[in-house]
This record gives sequence, structure tokens and C-alpha cells, in this order.
Amino acid sequence: MAQALRSGRFCGIKVYHCYSGRPDTMNATVEEYAPDWMWELLHEVQGIMLLHIVRDGAMADEANQQSVRRLCRAYPKAQLILAHIGRSFNYRNARDGFHVLADLDNVVVDTSAICEKEAFSTALKYLGPQRVLWGSDFGVSEMRGRCVTTGDSFFWLHPELLRADQVAPTSTNFTLVGIESLLCLREACEDAGLNGRDIEDIFKRNARRVLAPHLPSAT
Repeated sequence: MAQALRSGRFCGIKVYHCYSGRPDTMNATVEEYAPDWMWELLHEVQGIMLLHIVRDGAMADEANQQSVRRLCRAYPKAQLILAHIGRSFNYRNARDGFHVLADLDNVVVDTSAICEKEAFSTALKYLGPQRVLWGSDFGVSEMRGRCVTTGDSFFWLHPELLRADQVAPTSTNFTLVGIESLLCLREACEDAGLNGRDIEDIFKRNARRVLAPHLPSAT
């Protein structure tokens, strides 16, 4: 891993909870699948950690909050991207937890596959439009349906789950997850009063800033 990162061929690491080495990986702490040695390397090369956090509360979970704050402060030259608005498929987790990210300059979020306007609005409120990056989550984005908040959890709603004899015909007229996510992002941007430059940040310039240490000087 060190050789790959130091070679310049790679600019970051994407980790996933299934490598945490515990049976119930959805309850893994960040350090169980993104240990300090990864952060040390990323700090050295100004690299990117693309992190899909788990645990039921996502960013509202105290263990996740403590881990993210400790690691980002200990390794300030490592850039953290929290996938899926910090796994805010349930927008209430964002509302209850995003305040802990506001003062961490090396933390940004991506928008991939989030279909709740409130999650976007919370990210824009606490992080601002310069710390939100558009993401598609291809090919989840090509599926029809959306993810909805339900209680303290979430549910993926797809037309394949609905029986035609139990619902009205129009109830299965779903758009793509990627389009649903874009519509909710647009609504959140409109509600926040963002301007054209803010939108360009979300869709282009923020990614360039995150990748800046690794881009050719000509770009």
C-alpha cells in the first residue's frame, strides 16, 4: 500500500466495513477497517480516504464522531471524503450528528445515492457548498427507486418490491436513483439560496481542490 501511494499512481484509499475482521461488520468502528497506518500514509502523501461509515446512527453515532474527529486531527494532511453525506440515508442522522464536522477542514462529503433533501440541507448548513462534492454512485444510480427515511432507519424503495395488484398503476412510475438524488440536491440548493458559483463548486471545483496535490500542474 505504501509503495502504491508513494509511486503517485494512486491518490487515496477506499475502505469498506466488510474487511473489519468481525462477524457483525455493520457495527464496526472506523479504526477496525481504516486503521491508523492508513491515515499515516495518507498524511504523508496528502492522500484521500474515501470512507463509508457504518453503525446504525451513522454520523449521529458517538463512536463514529470520536473516531472521525481523532483521526482527522491526528492526520490533518489526509483528506477525508465521507461517502453518501456521511451515510445519511436517514436524514435524521445528519441533523443529529453533522455539527461535529463543522470545524474539521479536512472533511468533505459526497452526495452519492442520497435521496433525502434534508440530508443535503444539513450538509450545506454545517459544511457549506465548498465541502460538498457531487457523486453518482454508479451503477446504483441506474436503478429505479429511492431511499427513504423511516423512523431511525431507512428503506430502499424499488418498483420490483411492489405488486401491481396491490398499488395504483402510477405508484410504480419511479425515476432513476441518480435523477432522484439530483432533484433533491437541486431543491436543497434552491432552499439554501446558492448561486451559480456555489453550484459549480459542488459539481467541479470542490473535487479539483480535493485532488489538487495529485493533479498535473497543467490542469
